[in-house]
Amino acid sequence: MKKIIGKNQVIISALAIMIAVAGYLSITQDNELKETGMGNSEEVAETIYDISDSDIYDESGVDLSDTGELVTPATEGPAPTVNPVDTAEVQQTDKNIGEAVLVSSTIGAEYFDSARLQREQTRSKNKEILMELINSTVATEAQKEQAVEEVINLTSDSEKENSAESMLMAKGYGECIVNIVDGKVDVIVGADSLTEKDIAQIEDIVKRKTDANASDIVITPVGIK
Repeated sequence: MKKIIGKNQVIISALAIMIAVAGYLSITQDNELKETGMGNSEEVAETIYDISDSDIYDESGVDLSDTGELVTPATEGPAPTVNPVDTAEVQQTDKNIGEAVLVSSTIGAEYFDSARLQREQTRSKNKEILMELINSTVATEAQKEQAVEEVINLTSDSEKENSAESMLMAKGYGECIVNIVDGKVDVIVGADSLTEKDIAQIEDIVKRKTDANASDIVITPVGIK
């Protein structure tokens, strides 16, 4: 009888120890999850706080200086490109209407649709991240205000781009895309070349629709294969 009681006591003691260990592990894991969640939120807040419109095209810009192909000025955010420029020929004229810059090259026929799609997808992704910050419980008020400003700027730039593109197409420039990056405007027009009259008209439309200065506008006529 004593042996049975002794065995029962040992079993009860072992169970008590196991329950205590399980409880400790559960509490430890919960704390780790909470700390991890907080860290992630803070990292998101810090990342989004620094978002600017120039980040939109960082991974999709044209940078073909080594091959002698189309290169946008260093002070401007590069236009989004899905398909690379196919030729090594680039011409930059010395005749600028106002102070707008003119360059030229050749691209694939699907460039415009692909570029617009990528532009909108990237903007949409950035807006989602900004909204996450705005609704965050760990972000500061200053960070939330900055995020709201960035959302407004992204929306405004998108509206200006669409407005300029619609007007350019209405004036007979069937294939075109307008990209605004930090106040700089890249205009790509599907044409082998542009006359001075064309350049002046495009520049005027873009200035009116985007509020940009002529010196901040780069006009690129491109031949379509």
